[in-house]
Amino acid sequence: MSNDRRDNPRMPVALDVALYYASVRLPDCQTRDFSLRGVYVHTGGRALPRNAAIDIALALKIGEAVHYHALPAEVARIDGDGVGLMFRHPDPRTLSTLEMLLHAD
Repeated sequence: MSNDRRDNPRMPVALDVALYYASVRLPDCQTRDFSLRGVYVHTGGRALPRNAAIDIALALKIGEAVHYHALPAEVARIDGDGVGLMFRHPDPRTLSTLEMLLHAD
C-alpha cells in the first residue's frame, strides 16, 4: 500500500485477546495481524475512541511454550471491524517473544 507508513513487518495471526478500556473488559476480541509496534484487533463492532489507553492481555505460543503478556497500547486507527493499536512501552520480554513469533517458520 502506498499510504502505509509502517516500518515494521506485520504478520497475519488470529489470536484471542482480552482488551481492557477504562478497566472494563471487551469480550470476544481477536487479532488480525501484528508487528513489533502494534496490533490490529477485531472488536466485534464495539467502538473505542481514538488515542484511548487500552490494555491488551494475550497468550503467545512459541514452540511448546506459552507466554502470557499484558501490553499497554493506544488506539491509533479505527474502522468498522476493529481498531489498530500501537504498543506503548512494551517490556523487553514481550518484545523478544513478539520477535520470535514474527520470525518463526
